[in-house]
Amino acid sequence: MVKKRTIILYPNLGTKAGTGHIKRLLPFFCDNRFTTYLVHRDYDFVLSVAKIFNINTDMVFPLKDIRKITTPIDLIILDNRESDRYLYDKLKNIAPIVGLDEGGDARHYVPYTIDTLPNLTKTIPNCFNPGLLELPEKSKEIDKLTKILITFGGQDPFDLTTKVVEQLKDKYDITTVIGPLFKKNDYGVKKLLNVDNLKIILPDYDLIITSFGITAYESIAAGVPVALLNPTEYHQKLSIKAGFYSIDDKVSINYKKAINRLAKINLGKCDNLTSYIYNLNLSNMGCPVCGRRSNQAVDRFDKKSYYICSHCSVEYMLSHEKKIQYSNDYFFKDYKEQYGKTYLEDFDHIKTMGLTRLKHISKRLRKGSTILDIGCAFGPFMAAAQSVGFVPYGIDPSTEGILYIKNKLGLMAAESSFPICEALPFPTPFNGITMWYVIEHFKNLDSVLTQVNVLLPKGGVFAFSTPNISGITGLKSKRAFRHNSPQDHFTLFDPKSAKKVLKEYGFKVYKVNVTGHHPKRFGGWVRGSFLSKIIYHISRLFRLGDTFEIYSIKENNL
Repeated sequence: MVKKRTIILYPNLGTKAGTGHIKRLLPFFCDNRFTTYLVHRDYDFVLSVAKIFNINTDMVFPLKDIRKITTPIDLIILDNRESDRYLYDKLKNIAPIVGLDEGGDARHYVPYTIDTLPNLTKTIPNCFNPGLLELPEKSKEIDKLTKILITFGGQDPFDLTTKVVEQLKDKYDITTVIGPLFKKNDYGVKKLLNVDNLKIILPDYDLIITSFGITAYESIAAGVPVALLNPTEYHQKLSIKAGFYSIDDKVSINYKKAINRLAKINLGKCDNLTSYIYNLNLSNMGCPVCGRRSNQAVDRFDKKSYYICSHCSVEYMLSHEKKIQYSNDYFFKDYKEQYGKTYLEDFDHIKTMGLTRLKHISKRLRKGSTILDIGCAFGPFMAAAQSVGFVPYGIDPSTEGILYIKNKLGLMAAESSFPICEALPFPTPFNGITMWYVIEHFKNLDSVLTQVNVLLPKGGVFAFSTPNISGITGLKSKRAFRHNSPQDHFTLFDPKSAKKVLKEYGFKVYKVNVTGHHPKRFGGWVRGSFLSKIIYHISRLFRLGDTFEIYSIKENNL
């Protein structure tokens, strides 16, 4: 049985907004995969529109009463053209928000943005695809200009139909489409009323005159030339950006230009909007440290969005994929694809890195101290810790890893996630806690760092390693760094942001060791051993490595 999703739609509606936004959302009301509510500030106007389009008025709510919707909401779709920050703040705590062709302030904050049409903002959407408009297949063969269809949406608030008809009625065979909210219903030429599916009849005409929007794209896809007459400078700029042919108030038609633009419009990849939305798996998570949701996105990709918390300075990622399950492949097949060998084949190398890390830990902890290694995997750090006189314990969600530690290494480890929910089978508190390339995997760092503080006495050591967004790869291109960051890395730190966060949780950093120095990452011009050595030392001097380790002591209880 298909799981039903409950969504709220907030379309752009008003006396001069037209009906294009609500019309493209109508399929959600007919799709049995959704329970769909319509919400808007202008309740009375939207209620009247709902009646025109046969939308159940019981599913229509004013924005101020949105909390009266008692059904848990899975998703909110803003198809409001220019939603403001106030609207975002009213909705952000209810459910994850999708911005559909949004160009207002809310665009910077919502978890996911879809552009089916070009817009004038400089921000990259998560998905740009005109094909989500469900465009028709090409069915028109161009002959000559005889029949023209004039259509300015369901409302035509700027009365563009009158302008075009007056200029062309004596020159061509003209037909007008009369929308449900038109003030006039007759322009002295042929007319079509109550057109349910306009794109079906588009190939019956030689030219479509309309404004920038969905109909323009549907016409191009069907192979019908388009001439745009736009109501505002905003729409005209969009038309130019998309590559459409436009006319002015004199309505002088250059049919050859209109034909030439047919092949220049990006129609994207055909897809179904309702299915695309249904399959989205969005997070409504805020900053993993403080929970703040009013942060602006700094980068977007198809399956993830990145934000920087204005309070904590932490850069974090919202994943738009289903939860990753860590199977045995994570340490074998997946690890080998990335590093050329399995985790166990790399065991001795990881253990050697652990010995170097333990030298920094030894500056604050005596031999015989207990260390809990969180995310211990198959235990290479634990083996290193035991070899230099510490008492290591480990936890990891991997059954295979824990069995290896117990049976092959003879050390104590427990199969557990973190933060821990049940008592561990070894004594607490610990003298030290470590996380080697683990901390970035946690969605909720507040609970993680709070429990680390609880499990350590004052003077205890907390050490971890993580990727460095301020390393050479991040400096060259933060977008490339984010794009290549694994889908389960929910935070991107640099030493400065890590220090700031640790201070909030009672820790003082005593050592930062920038690692991951790779001369080749500076560029293809770095060739030969001599130049590589120079670049390596420059990287170390300016702390440009792509990873770093941080060592801290607990100063205060929370």
